[in-house]
Amino acid sequence: MVTEKHEDFLMAVRISDNGEFIHANPATLGQQGATNVTNGCINLSLGDAQAYFATAMYGDPVEVSGTSIELSAADGDLYDWAIDWPTWQSMSAL
Repeated sequence: MVTEKHEDFLMAVRISDNGEFIHANPATLGQQGATNVTNGCINLSLGDAQAYFATAMYGDPVEVSGTSIELSAADGDLYDWAIDWPTWQSMSAL
């Protein structure tokens, strides 16, 4: 993955249209799981990122904890798993 703001990242899986990814970032290995150190991405060790990248499928739900920022319609077409079930049902035409 390459964006205008950041260098290359290995094994990157996009989870929103606003630039949030799950990807390998060995530079943050000591902080992973304990500290927010990047701009919204989920950092993994290279081994964990390879395993996730090899098995992730488009549409897989991703649950992120430890943040007050939630995905929404403003994040483009990759937010539907962020909608709780009662809200999802309320959008039904049935």
